[in-house]
Amino acid sequence: MVNDINEIKKIIEAKPEKIHIYVAPGWKWDVFEIAREIGKPDIGQIMGRSIKEHLHDNKKELADYAKKIVKRTTKINYVGKIDEYSVINDALEFISREVGSEVVVYKNPTYDPEGKSGNAMPYKPAIYIE
Repeated sequence: MVNDINEIKKIIEAKPEKIHIYVAPGWKWDVFEIAREIGKPDIGQIMGRSIKEHLHDNKKELADYAKKIVKRTTKINYVGKIDEYSVINDALEFISREVGSEVVVYKNPTYDPEGKSGNAMPYKPAIYIE
C-alpha cells in the first residue's frame, strides 16, 4: 500500500494534502471467492452464481468486475477474506508517516470526488490523492 501511494506521488509530482483509501465492498469479496471456487476463467459461471446468490443488484457493475477478477484470480495467492478496513485503519499512523500525508480509509465512502472507490478490489484497495 505504501509503495503504491509513493508510486502515485512520483507520477503526480506533488505533495498530497490527503490520501483516501477505499477498500473493496463485501460483494466483491464474495464474487472473488466464487471465481476462485470455479477455478477457471468462466465469466458466465461467475455471473450465474453471483446473480443466483443476489450478491449485487447492478448487473453491469457485476459483469465488469467479473471480467477483471477472472484475470486476477490466477495472479493472487488467496488466503481468504480479510477485513481490509480494520487492517489498514490499524496501520493508519504508520502509513501516514511513511507517505508524509494524512490518510483516510473508507469502507462505505462518504467522500469520493473522482469515483475511485469503484476500482477497489480484494487485496487491492483504490487510492485517491488530493
